[in-house]
Amino acid sequence: MPASRPRRLLAALGLMLLAAPLPAAACHMTAGWEPYGNFLYRDEATGQAAGIDVDLVNLLAAEAGCTVTWTEMPWKRHLEELKRGTVGIATSTVRKPEREDFAHFSAPYRRESVAIFVRRGETARYALSSLADVPKIGFRLTRNRGYSHGPAFEAAMADPAFAAQVEESARYSENLQKLVNGRVDGLVGDAVVVLGEAKLAGLLDRIERYPLTLHEGPIHMMFSRASVDAATVARFDAALDRLQADGRYQAVFDKYTK
Repeated sequence: MPASRPRRLLAALGLMLLAAPLPAAACHMTAGWEPYGNFLYRDEATGQAAGIDVDLVNLLAAEAGCTVTWTEMPWKRHLEELKRGTVGIATSTVRKPEREDFAHFSAPYRRESVAIFVRRGETARYALSSLADVPKIGFRLTRNRGYSHGPAFEAAMADPAFAAQVEESARYSENLQKLVNGRVDGLVGDAVVVLGEAKLAGLLDRIERYPLTLHEGPIHMMFSRASVDAATVARFDAALDRLQADGRYQAVFDKYTK
């Protein structure tokens, strides 16, 4: 019958459409950020987020078939939004057991060296061989609120005498001003970040690193479990391998450090 052939063709087309794989869902995430040396800062010319982490994550996202929007926010809010899934990614993070419940972690993409910085020319003034000396000599420290500075520092903070010597501020820029103005004796932080912040603030010639390394360890990207699946994190890790192999990873760091 003439009418049956069109119906058979339509039925066949319908089955083909049902069997065809659905297109992959769009991969887009929001990345939170706050000023963090030459890793994260606001470009004065464009008003947009810039820095090593921005360039690197944008490259990784493109390789992984994703796009990223950068939104400035304080670190405490950033963590809360990661837990909820309204923010998908954080950079320059330390892998900690208490974060595993709400976050996936990428493979390490750099290492940090946590140090104490003092005013230039004053290193010889202090006798610090370990953190235990901080309360003994009344050495006043400042650090970024909510940041991790390694197991030794966190263990020292459990001692009320040590904790009484430590102040906190929201940003490195505030802590640098405390240091150079003599309100504290030392600033704790990732050495590369502190130096980057000091350079941006025009204070590089006002500070120097004290010869006491507090911690060295890997740094990761952190992804929200509520909005980013493990397969996407795996694509970012694979993209990181490719960028490291073909030189694009090193080119990002060279752009900001040479």
